[in-house]
Amino acid sequence: MATMVIDRKKLVCFVVAATDPAGESRWCALNEDREWLTNLGAEPAAAAEKAGVYCCNPSPEVRRAAAEALGVDPGAEFVVHRLFQSSDSDECAEVIARKVARLH
Repeated sequence: MATMVIDRKKLVCFVVAATDPAGESRWCALNEDREWLTNLGAEPAAAAEKAGVYCCNPSPEVRRAAAEALGVDPGAEFVVHRLFQSSDSDECAEVIARKVARLH
């Protein structure tokens, strides 16, 4: 039986929240390479909070990508949740990422 190849670049790995200049909360999804995938609503962001691990010190790459995606200053306060680690299997990463991706 052949195994299916999973493109991890299409999987939601990071969900980032920030407040825009108008004071509204906004969320986006980044892949494992810290590349923007999509902006998210509150429901998928809440799912990510439950499924992921809170990142207390997000990398500069995550901050930069999220700032661009959300239209906020890179120095803004970001709340980041990581859904899977690079050492996780493709299958595990896909299952966890789907919890968020299917909601948007």
